[in-house]
Amino acid sequence: MIDWQSPALGDPMEDLSHFLSPAMQRLYRGKILNAKQQKQVLNAYQAQYPRFDFARFERLYPHYSWRIAAYCLWQKLQGNSDYSDAFDQEVTALKVKA
Repeated sequence: MIDWQSPALGDPMEDLSHFLSPAMQRLYRGKILNAKQQKQVLNAYQAQYPRFDFARFERLYPHYSWRIAAYCLWQKLQGNSDYSDAFDQEVTALKVKA
């Protein structure tokens, strides 16, 4: 995984949240990751970085997810129709986790 958007030292929780986001997966891969695939990503990350804190990720992920949903809604309202389905995917995932 490479963060090309803003290469800098930052909180990896944000990058992981964006990578695992159903909206971002829909937009950039064409399909979302299932729960097993998401867990595989997190396990692989922890294998590389043993100090990775799953509990912290679980606490932060919904906040990043709401931010992604808000961005998708804004894009949708700007006329970017690709973001309509992405918004729906993100909100649906948030409802499931609630």
